Amino acid sequence: MVTMVVIIMTSGVYVHAGNMDPKKALQSVEAHPFQSDVLMSSVESLQEAMKQTPEDPWVYLGVARAYLIDGYRSGSRFEADSFSSDSVDNAGRLVEHALKLDPELARGYAMRARLQMLEGEYRKAWDTLNRAYELDRGDFNPWYLMGVLNRYYGEYEQSAKMLRKAESAAEHPYQMRWVFDQRIDLAEATDDPAEEEKVHREVIATFPDRAHGYGNYGAFLLEQDRYDEAIERFETALDIQRYPLAEKQLAKARRLAAESR
Repeated sequence: MVTMVVIIMTSGVYVHAGNMDPKKALQSVEAHPFQSDVLMSSVESLQEAMKQTPEDPWVYLGVARAYLIDGYRSGSRFEADSFSSDSVDNAGRLVEHALKLDPELARGYAMRARLQMLEGEYRKAWDTLNRAYELDRGDFNPWYLMGVLNRYYGEYEQSAKMLRKAESAAEHPYQMRWVFDQRIDLAEATDDPAEEEKVHREVIATFPDRAHGYGNYGAFLLEQDRYDEAIERFETALDIQRYPLAEKQLAKARRLAAESR
């Protein structure tokens, strides 16, 4: 039995989780990484499930994912330096325990591969993802992570192909957001601003009520020296939700627009 360390979420309003199914709790953690109340509720549910059904591997996968979300600091979510070291270590132990409980669990291998990618162990991650795919060929996660991994290898066409497969396999809106993020990273890697702008527009069309879609598009337009368009997108983002980065970027866009006239 893995020794469980209580996860402490630092803000937000506590909401009782009830008896959420561990697999659903994992999905909740992934879908709402910035909503502290939802995270706390989901983690409490997982910890209760650990007491009631300690043989369920999904419990440990859910808590592992919560550790990574709570331990994230800044930067790429596929590099270990972006996380606190203890969060990565704890997540790794929990994933390995889940796979010990169920050696045929495809999602467990996908999560192991993600951790291997964090550590830069790309060859191992490749083999692990192949195992996940063999166990569940319709699952979103191996396709998505293969898309990321192929980009790291510079196999851009193959990365795009894998991301299209992931998009077709996506079952939840948050998975679509992950694919969009990777398509933007791929467009940046291939120095294709037209494609990058296209994806930003797709994000807004798919999620018209999400502030960060407009804010991210505004940041792209700001980099392209399209200040008036950037201002419009930042203003739209802030009409939906106030957040400091968009406010800072809006001020910068307004200043540069004034200087360019």
